[in-house]
Amino acid sequence: MVISLLSGRTGHLSGGAPMGLSHLSLLLLLLLPHSPLHGSSLSPTSTHCVVLPCAPAAGPVLEDRPFVVVWNMPTARCHQRFNVHLDLGHFDIVETAQQSFRGQKMTIFYRDRLGKYPYLSRGSMVNGGISQLADLSAHLSLATTQLSSLLQPNFTGVAVIDWEEWRPLWERNFGTKMEYRRQSKLLVRQERPDLSESATAMLAKLKFEESARRFMGETLQSAVRVHPKGLWGFYDFPGCFNKQKRKTDKSYTGRCQRGSKDENDRLSWLWSQSTALYPSIYLPQSLAGSTDAALMVRHTLLEALRVASVWHHSNNTAHATPVLPYARLAFTHSLTFLNTTDLVHTLGESAALGAAGVVLWGELKFSKSKVPAKKTPLFDFHREHGGKMVEFAGWSMPVQYKDSHIASHMHTRERCSIFDVSHMLQSKVHGRDRVKFMESLVVADIAELKDNQGTLSLFTTEKGGIIDDLIVTRTDQGYLYVVSNAGCADKDSAHMKARLAEFKAAGFDVDLEFLDAALIAVQGPSMARVLQEGLKEDLAKLTFMTSTVATVFGVPGCRVTRCGYTGEDGVEISVPQSRVVELTEKLLANSEVKLAGLGARDSLRLEAGLCLYGNDIDETTTPVEATLVWTIGKRRRQNKDFPGADVIVPQIKAKTARKRVGLVSSGPPVRQHTPILSPDGKVIGEVTSGCPSPCLKKNVAMGYVDAAFAKNGTAIQVEVRKKAVAATVSKMPFVPTNYYSG
Repeated sequence: MVISLLSGRTGHLSGGAPMGLSHLSLLLLLLLPHSPLHGSSLSPTSTHCVVLPCAPAAGPVLEDRPFVVVWNMPTARCHQRFNVHLDLGHFDIVETAQQSFRGQKMTIFYRDRLGKYPYLSRGSMVNGGISQLADLSAHLSLATTQLSSLLQPNFTGVAVIDWEEWRPLWERNFGTKMEYRRQSKLLVRQERPDLSESATAMLAKLKFEESARRFMGETLQSAVRVHPKGLWGFYDFPGCFNKQKRKTDKSYTGRCQRGSKDENDRLSWLWSQSTALYPSIYLPQSLAGSTDAALMVRHTLLEALRVASVWHHSNNTAHATPVLPYARLAFTHSLTFLNTTDLVHTLGESAALGAAGVVLWGELKFSKSKVPAKKTPLFDFHREHGGKMVEFAGWSMPVQYKDSHIASHMHTRERCSIFDVSHMLQSKVHGRDRVKFMESLVVADIAELKDNQGTLSLFTTEKGGIIDDLIVTRTDQGYLYVVSNAGCADKDSAHMKARLAEFKAAGFDVDLEFLDAALIAVQGPSMARVLQEGLKEDLAKLTFMTSTVATVFGVPGCRVTRCGYTGEDGVEISVPQSRVVELTEKLLANSEVKLAGLGARDSLRLEAGLCLYGNDIDETTTPVEATLVWTIGKRRRQNKDFPGADVIVPQIKAKTARKRVGLVSSGPPVRQHTPILSPDGKVIGEVTSGCPSPCLKKNVAMGYVDAAFAKNGTAIQVEVRKKAVAATVSKMPFVPTNYYSG
């Protein structure tokens, strides 16, 4: 059932080792280990049999395999929001860093991401509106600068230009695109009011197609000139226009619309400038489960393969232009996923006909969930107090309250705020061998911890990647208290359960308990004064990363740990769900205290230089790259007895090719996925987190850069809104921390 998606040009798929899959990955891997036409009424001897173009096929692209699958979906958000991690590396799928839309293996340029593409938007003429009025020189200049800064000089990946507002042939601009024809005729009337209506239309068509040809053709020329090894082409070209099938149509053949071949012949200038072709084989729901879908895909690809065999870029004279159709795992305009038959009719048909591969595309809604978000015990309380609720890690959480994000941030820095962190995973590890068990999973030296002392640690893979970050506290009550991230709750619990089964089978005395307690964080310089009023214990004796069980404002059985995620003095209080509203209300009775949401929590942790899992660290980063070597116990390094030690320990001495650094800049905000550039404009890394700092009144960010640029004080650049902005590598934390050490 599970396949590796390595396909030969005959269309047969090789078997792979079965393994656990997420929902989307499973859908992708439902192709049968037979010919893609298996189970279909279409056979090589049917009346639909076709002859493929006979030009030599292109060799393997991107990877050394005859058929490649490229992931063009922003599914990293699935991991951040719902803990659904798609480990595409197991299936030979080519993906960009953090599964984003842009990277060195695959990048797509939408209308506002490359140069000054002219288009009409709600009555406005953007960049001239129509190609006749556009500034081609300014467009090419900006596009060249953007390409040089975004892509490395040796870029060899998929490079797709997605300009869908208008088509270069006059007659293909109908429906909402008719406005481009109207504006073109209006322009001619202004220049030649003496012409008849038919002459005006004829001249408008001529000028429109000439300018469209220059605009699209010279854009490709410029791109190929800067990055000649890239696979450059326009999305949805060549066209076949065969997706319209009426429900009552009994004679659907899937053949391209009449005239399509002639139209594509007229676009020979486009094919001779393209180094790859990207036709669309998205399935409309009207073709679900039908062999008509295979007919549609077949004829779309045959036309693309015909074009690829007839016209070639001057860089390629030995073989046909590679064809990589764009496909979806769901039907167009829906989140209804393709079934096995539909996948065979799209991906399988592509492999069988000799395409170089497929590009799997999905919009942002692919990272949403049909399942209602979970609610913390404070959900109703948040809404009653004006909390603006958003979905985060599968939970409905307050992003802010009536105060602005900045006001909430500054209140935490100056006074005290309460954050609901009940979505975090809390657990206890019991038994004589609890320390040995935990050390088999994390990098910390748990054995050296004193009673009621905790430490930040990392779950790591055998390859050295970070599964999650967590806090482990060695209590004086015979158990370890563990808190890990909400976004990784399912993954972490499964990871711990799997290791528990191994330990129990080996005869060790250890057990796991997952808690259903609420968790609130009270953070800020006035925390100690506020909380002390409700405690008998002396908070002055509870130092940073130590913990105790106490009665807090009359609520017994609370575990109070002096820690937090803001850089300020603070505590996290694990409290029975039935009493968390009561405790929160008693804390809010003090005028020093306000509620705060995810927005303030994120900017506070970024000023403190703290990582967010899924953004700044993940299974593709090691502790050394992430500058988290300090979390690895000295004894653990010497013994090399933690997961991934054989990878991580040598990196400590040999260093790594990249490193997480802090960045400071002025001007427009720096956000996640912003390219980091060297002083001469080359891409040297990417921002993983960034925001304007309310305290510093400048932009702060963190990201990974080539090690040669990681020294504090190094002048670099970041690309913001298509412009290079000066930035400086900066020491973290950006704002001094105020952890209480006694």
